[in-house]
Amino acid sequence: MALVVPCIRGRMGSTPYYEAKVPARELAHMVRPAEELDAWSSWGVEERLQRDLDRKRIQSQIVPYLTRSADRFFGSFIVLVYQPDRFEFEPIEKLAGSLPAAYAELGEDMGCLTISGGDLIMLDGQHRLVALRTIVDGDAHGEHARKVPNDELCVIYVRHESNEKTRRIFNKVNRYAKQTSRGDNIITSEDDGYAILTRRLLADGEPLGLWYETNTGERELIVNWRSNTIPARSRLLTTVSAVYETVEDILAHDFRKGFNEEGTVNRPSDEDLESAYQTVRLWWERVLDGVMPFQQALADTESIPSYRKPNEPYSLLFKPVGQVVLFKGLIRAVGRGVNLALAIERARHIDWKINSDIWRGTIVQSSGRINAGKAAKNLAAELLAYLLAPEGINQTAKARLKKDYNKARGYDYEDPTPGERPQALPDPVTKMKGVV
Repeated sequence: MALVVPCIRGRMGSTPYYEAKVPARELAHMVRPAEELDAWSSWGVEERLQRDLDRKRIQSQIVPYLTRSADRFFGSFIVLVYQPDRFEFEPIEKLAGSLPAAYAELGEDMGCLTISGGDLIMLDGQHRLVALRTIVDGDAHGEHARKVPNDELCVIYVRHESNEKTRRIFNKVNRYAKQTSRGDNIITSEDDGYAILTRRLLADGEPLGLWYETNTGERELIVNWRSNTIPARSRLLTTVSAVYETVEDILAHDFRKGFNEEGTVNRPSDEDLESAYQTVRLWWERVLDGVMPFQQALADTESIPSYRKPNEPYSLLFKPVGQVVLFKGLIRAVGRGVNLALAIERARHIDWKINSDIWRGTIVQSSGRINAGKAAKNLAAELLAYLLAPEGINQTAKARLKKDYNKARGYDYEDPTPGERPQALPDPVTKMKGVV
């Protein structure tokens, strides 16, 4: 049976295409991912035109998004019409005969596409297609699950001419469709609770809602949301990604997990957001007020680049990774019985220089470069928590920290180098004279 699709005809380069509106229910049943082609299993690497399906992502991210979100929306699907018996476009002009002048030009590219035989293969959108199929077949649950099959989707049909051309289209569609950056997602998301709280911290009058005037007279926020790094001479204090990570950690400590889209899909309630924000704001206010160099730097942003120099006493705290470690370490110290005010006071006595030997092998490599990896940050945070709250760590945990710390610095307990001995952990700040 032939498929007749009302559509608009267009052309880009040498490729004609046909754009139509298709109900999700119909799309799910009439189009297949490439792996369902009979010939798929026998094709070589070059002929396999698409990546294999990531079914975990389909089930954990796309299906919940569709079934739980009233504001769900997708971009266009691209469907490859593979080896059809008939592929014919008939413009309205041909079907309706003479048209009024105002509609004559439109009539050339509006009409119906008739397809019979062959296969309809999803060229771009196969993960979304399988998610839709899961919902249409009744294998998903959610507030909006029954409405999704009636959603009207934008579908672009392209006729298969050769494997080479199809591969080229698929490659370029994906290569030039640049994903939004982490910073972009934090700035724009209206469903990720952590992102919403991060933005509130950056609002005027809030702890990080501070601006400075650039040399060109423009106003610049002290938090970099455009990238995850800060140039050495920049007056920026931190990055939005670093702030976001501190928000996650603070709320996890406060037993508030799953505030992101993977955990909730939809925006948390205003009440939950307000309550969580008060907690996050309190932590940031106390850190900014309790660490003297932060106060001085925010009062005079022109001084920030000088604080970031490796030999300066607090240089590591003017790197985003250092700030993340500070919060992680404070959170662990508080979790071990030291109140936040005391933990911050003790943190002022830490050697925060980038080139301090304390941090070598954790977040500072032997070359002096910063290591922002997850494992490095967690090791540095565990070390900091020990330095701030030694009374809260048991002997087993202390021994494990010593082992991990030495391994990061080149000494392996499992395979020690002859003649070398493990190093002792740095002394906690409580051993310093005058520190409580």
